[in-house]
Amino acid sequence: GEIEQAASELRRVVGHSPWFSDAHYNLATALEKLGSKRQAAEHLRRYIDLETHTPESNSPWLEEARARLHRLGAQAQE
Repeated sequence: GEIEQAASELRRVVGHSPWFSDAHYNLATALEKLGSKRQAAEHLRRYIDLETHTPESNSPWLEEARARLHRLGAQAQE
């Protein structure tokens, strides 16, 4: 139940602060664990979009997000 609670809280944060990239990344993680791959991919895309417009766009988290998004896309094709 903790992952569902975390996802609920992160949805609230994203709704209140849609520019908070870390909330999108963490919500994607929770949604992926809950099996909501499409929604997880949406939040990873938003994270990537937000992060590519910041000075720290070489972040290893950004590369991880891209790899996860690619993996989610491949899973959707199966």
